[in-house]
Amino acid sequence: MNFLNKSKQKLFITFAFLFALASIYHLAAVFFKIHPDVSGSSAARNILFVIINFICVYGMLKRPAWFIYCFPALLVQQLYSHGSGLINSWNEKGKMDWLSLIVVLILPVIMFFLIKDLKRKKIQRR
Repeated sequence: MNFLNKSKQKLFITFAFLFALASIYHLAAVFFKIHPDVSGSSAARNILFVIINFICVYGMLKRPAWFIYCFPALLVQQLYSHGSGLINSWNEKGKMDWLSLIVVLILPVIMFFLIKDLKRKKIQRR
């Protein structure tokens, strides 16, 4: 059982690291045009996602009770935003938007493990 706890902790640390990378990406996007974005993300929007991603770093590392209720909102927003970007990039340019594909694939996995962790915590409290 100790092995599973260590593996779970490493998994959430990895997720936190990915959110930290996303935060750095959005911070860089405030100053440089990194990703061809048809929506023309503003500096304010990128700063907002720097903050959101740092909240997610905290959420992945500490997993406070409130986080499981906030994360689905981000999940839905990102699936809509990056999912639309992925489809539009493919349909309009015939190119794969790899960044959006990664986001669309990994966030549901993170949600799955957050739910699994919450269920484990509830069982342990009994």
